[in-house]
Amino acid sequence: MRSTPDISSATPPLTLGRLVVLVRDYDAALDFYSTAFGARVLFDAPSPTGDRYLHVGFGAEAGQPDARTGIWLLRATGSDLELVGRQAGGQPLAVFYTTDVRAAVERVAAAGGRVVRPVVTADGASFAHVTDLYGNEFVLVQLASGMP
Repeated sequence: MRSTPDISSATPPLTLGRLVVLVRDYDAALDFYSTAFGARVLFDAPSPTGDRYLHVGFGAEAGQPDARTGIWLLRATGSDLELVGRQAGGQPLAVFYTTDVRAAVERVAAAGGRVVRPVVTADGASFAHVTDLYGNEFVLVQLASGMP
């Protein structure tokens, strides 16, 4: 069994800011993530190279601690284009929690995503695997009340 390293209290804690998801088209990706997952734009501005900084967030309202956590939609170019939809090597890229997994699956399918594994219930949670418009896989989870 691996022991937990001793991290001094002087070490500042880290928080997750963004996961990077490679996309082919900014506007198509934004439309999908907004429609399917309820994403809202956190930041959208041109980059110095003429590209775009497009960050989207989920769930938490502005001003709340998790309100800045989200996904950086990054348009792939050149040889990175072959990684679009496959950057997690066939494994799920992230997990989204919801209070209604069946409705969440329906939203993803209606937005042009695909259901990879339909809703199942096990160990007090219901979950399904879906993909975005590029093939990136996500797990949608509805926890039973009282689960962490």
